[in-house]
Amino acid sequence: MNNRLVQKARRAVSLGRNALLRPWQSLQWQRQWPFVKRKLRLLVVREEAMGDVLLTTPIVRAIRRRHPDAHLTFATSWRGEEVLAGNPDIDEIVVNRTRLTGRRFDRTFELWYEYDPEMHILDAYAKSAGVILTDKQPILTLDRGHRAWAERVFQENGLREDDLIIGVHTQATWKNRIWPLANFRATLEHFAARYNARIIEFGTDPDNAVGLDVNLINQGDIKQTAAVLERCSLLLCVDSLLLHVAGAVGTPAVAIFGPVLPHTRLPLDGLSVGVGLTGLPCFGCHHRSPIPAFRTDCAQPRILCMEDLPPRMVIEAVETLAAQTHKPSLTVVGG
Repeated sequence: MNNRLVQKARRAVSLGRNALLRPWQSLQWQRQWPFVKRKLRLLVVREEAMGDVLLTTPIVRAIRRRHPDAHLTFATSWRGEEVLAGNPDIDEIVVNRTRLTGRRFDRTFELWYEYDPEMHILDAYAKSAGVILTDKQPILTLDRGHRAWAERVFQENGLREDDLIIGVHTQATWKNRIWPLANFRATLEHFAARYNARIIEFGTDPDNAVGLDVNLINQGDIKQTAAVLERCSLLLCVDSLLLHVAGAVGTPAVAIFGPVLPHTRLPLDGLSVGVGLTGLPCFGCHHRSPIPAFRTDCAQPRILCMEDLPPRMVIEAVETLAAQTHKPSLTVVGG
């Protein structure tokens, strides 16, 4: 008799426990089904290079606007993390994609432009992500610390807001994107002599520097550099990271092109122009590479598009852009 009572008691406890657990078990089961609302897990991937990662930010913004409540993770390199830090559309930045092993995402956006080399990078990214861009402005989040660093640079070097301040970036990861230093120097010396322009040089390689006026090579991180560039009248550069940074902070730019077509890289803010020997049969050779377009070498005996581009063409482009965008108007020294 006692055994039967014990069995009944155990059964009652079991039934009671199941009754309590059933709602939770039902909820867990329902989470496996798409008609139950839950936070989407989205993954965006672009690992290299810094400029390419920066240009993903309008795509991320479009994805965020489509999925405002999703958890958005961005997988990139440590250099990409530096560009993306503080971006309000990203919940989590993961350096080294292998750290995501075992994690599940509802959708992954692998951002490539190399499969559509004739398109602007932003449009190629948008195509690969399946989004429509209504705002193509890249996002680079600067804080008071970055701008305080820029203020110190201006104060320590006697830079004034009404000066014609030309930022210059001569360096690039591709050898065939580099314009000769002598040509950069001749161009900048023209503006220093004729317009009393101030020159701020950016970069990472001290052995490939113009060496005029304010030298910020290997000084400051990318966002401190951006805060200085934000206050420049314009940027003179090759097709490189700082061209895209200028687009993010709203600084006009004159960019020198050769293997890459200007319309596929220039910021879409209407403030920047490209200069190049467009009449060369090999101009824009990168876009005739096999898809995906990763080729970075030159098929010619020498790099014609860079070596034969005269300073005169670049000077004309800079003078035209400065006349349109610099306030106060350009004034010739002694004129």
